[in-house]
Amino acid sequence: MKLYKVLLILFISIVCVSCTSSEKQLPNTNTNESITMREVPEYKHPDDFFNKTFTKDEDGNYYFMAGLNYYKVDQKNKVTKVFNILFQNKYLVRDAKYYEGKIYLLISKVNHKVENGALGLATVDLHGNNFQYLDNLVYNEKYLPGNIVNFRIENRNIYLLDLYSEIQKVFTYSLDSRAVVDSKETTIEEERFEFYNKYFPDYPYKDIQHVRNNNFYHVIETEKKEKIFVQYDPIHKTKEEYNITDYYVSPNTTGILVHIDMVDNNWFIFSSKGVFKFDKNFENKQQLLDSSIFNQHYILHLRDGMVNLELVKK
Repeated sequence: MKLYKVLLILFISIVCVSCTSSEKQLPNTNTNESITMREVPEYKHPDDFFNKTFTKDEDGNYYFMAGLNYYKVDQKNKVTKVFNILFQNKYLVRDAKYYEGKIYLLISKVNHKVENGALGLATVDLHGNNFQYLDNLVYNEKYLPGNIVNFRIENRNIYLLDLYSEIQKVFTYSLDSRAVVDSKETTIEEERFEFYNKYFPDYPYKDIQHVRNNNFYHVIETEKKEKIFVQYDPIHKTKEEYNITDYYVSPNTTGILVHIDMVDNNWFIFSSKGVFKFDKNFENKQQLLDSSIFNQHYILHLRDGMVNLELVKK
């Protein structure tokens, strides 16, 4: 009998310890979790993953695409052109990202029959040479939509963002399998927002563009139509605001969307007025490129089952 009681007590103790351990791993959904949080938890993707344009190599150089060219910015802020985004008069680069010693390209085939697939992946070296076509983009025996124009890359996966179809999706291409291996009806921003909303349900905005140093960042528009970049601390519920209205053109006739990337401790603003670099406090502004880079751009036309390319000058 004594042995039975000892075993019963031991079993109850193990169960209680297990329950306590499990409770510590999950946010408390019955209370306001942001009151007790001491730091913003890490998401499955780092914030660099959410940059729309800028990537960085292991030597501290930045890369980005603007207008008709892809550029490199060295540590002294010297900007050099790496390549023109039209290769062999056959492949138009829609997006490009540095990764593991190469530049990966999302390309549209031009002067090309639509029925043979519009999108593909390719690589070039860091000088824009050695163009290598990798694959057509196919999932479940169907070509991916030709309106995909942006991707992210991490852990040898390329995430292709279908933002302009009726149902938004993320397609995952594996560099190891050399194939599109997954599809989700979501956006990468929605997934991250839902993750943080569980911890900070009283966050006052509907979007999160960046997460750095325990702060959330997001652009809002005021009643006066001013564009404000908000730095919000969800732990202490404080905020700082940076007026970035000057980087927006109204009305926007260029078709160029303003976005803000952060690499290391530098902010980058990409807009129809040019490309700008700032320090982490939005000070020490440096203009990397002016608005003239957008005086020319390519347009794709669909005629008689063919994808045709047109160079438009401002």
